[in-house]
Amino acid sequence: MSCRNVSNAARRGDSRSGQILIVFVAVFALIAGFVALMLDGGRVYWEKRMAQNAADAGAMAGGHELRRGNDLNSDEVKGWVEYDSTLHGFTTAETTVFYPPANGRHAGDSNFVEVEVSRDVPLTFMKIFGWSTANVTARATAGLQVGGEACIIALNNDNEKDAFKVNGSAGLQADCGIMVNSTSSTAMRNVGSGSISASWIGVTGGYSGGATTTPSPSTGVPPMIDPMGELPVPATAVPAGTATTVAGVTTYTPGYYKKKDLKITGGEHVFSSGTYILEAGMDISGNSTVTGSEVFFYNINASGKGEININSNQTVQLSAPTTGTYKGVLFFNNRDSPKKNPGHKLGRGTVDSFFSGALYFPSQHLDWAGNPAGSLTWSLVIADTINVSGTTDLQVVGQPSPGDAPPSYTAVLFE
Repeated sequence: MSCRNVSNAARRGDSRSGQILIVFVAVFALIAGFVALMLDGGRVYWEKRMAQNAADAGAMAGGHELRRGNDLNSDEVKGWVEYDSTLHGFTTAETTVFYPPANGRHAGDSNFVEVEVSRDVPLTFMKIFGWSTANVTARATAGLQVGGEACIIALNNDNEKDAFKVNGSAGLQADCGIMVNSTSSTAMRNVGSGSISASWIGVTGGYSGGATTTPSPSTGVPPMIDPMGELPVPATAVPAGTATTVAGVTTYTPGYYKKKDLKITGGEHVFSSGTYILEAGMDISGNSTVTGSEVFFYNINASGKGEININSNQTVQLSAPTTGTYKGVLFFNNRDSPKKNPGHKLGRGTVDSFFSGALYFPSQHLDWAGNPAGSLTWSLVIADTINVSGTTDLQVVGQPSPGDAPPSYTAVLFE
């Protein structure tokens, strides 16, 4: 073989070796890129999920503070938002609170709060391609939603037997849910020939009963917090109200009333619009006709024995305010009233009777009966324990619109 041929063969071998090296470097770079993307990308994805969890938690903390009526411009509330974010590994410096929200469809609405968390995540393998960090950002918006899950709530969360009970032949029909917080195995009972019908029924403890209950109650449900627990107590140091009788009609003006002042035993009675502060409840009996629209009753009831007692065959038509702090609230009993027997008695009226608005007795028993099925109105019924009895059907028809609803809100994650 000539020297020329040997030289050409060597050059061809060197060329092939160079091509293989280039291909090897390219393949190695491609594999390295995939590995870097997989490892660092997985970490970035994990950090993104953590960021979203932190934003959601912070937003919900802000929503709960809104429910309590706090101003999110305050350092205290901002601190709670940031605290919930830090529980998910993000510092206060990495958490920004916008109140009202600056972005999204709820921007500028003071019923919502927006939280944004952001951090630069250090990269390990992508550094070989010139990227040392990747920014992850997540945002969430939470706000207030009118509580519509349940319109009848027995708040007692001890081992209270018969915390919600239907007896006799009364039928209860509700266009919403029923919730019973008691942990007793017989927290809810339906006895006699009465029936219960609602959109859903939840019980923390157990249910028993042979009468018709639709749907079948779900047991073991976590207790529901008081949706009106942050409703402020009205001022009670107000001038005395007055009662004036003209041509057989007694008209009452808003103000402070002792129990003896509101013992109605017959005749026609009209409550003018406004706030009524009751020292120790009121009593309505006999063949009375009692009406009032845009009225709110707060019962101080320091002894626990100052019940609101509406019984016999009277006609009672009362509806709550549609504006102001106590819009949608008809009766509000002092949260600190001790629980004493027999409790409050409402709804024992004629076919024309109705209560439109929230019936709120958070620390006491409510005996609720006789409000006829034909009453086209709505009620939110909240008490420590509830008993539905008698022979007349009881119906909660419809739900309030957001404009008429009482301040019974829940914090909900919207974005």
